Amino acid sequence: MALLADRRAAIEDEIPNLDTHEFSHNIISLELRLIADEFGVAEANRAVEDLGLDQLGWSVVNGE
Repeated sequence: MALLADRRAAIEDEIPNLDTHEFSHNIISLELRLIADEFGVAEANRAVEDLGLDQLGWSVVNGE
């Protein structure tokens, strides 16, 4: 299991590529799913908000 910081860093690395690399959206979504599975939905929601993904089309989700 990867550390939370590693998952968040992978997302941060992909943000600048959103307009240029065709799979960046998929990679970010996958990393968010892995964060939710490994650390909980609340932590995935925190990543969406902290990393500004809510401004890029992602949204927080309800439920655990």
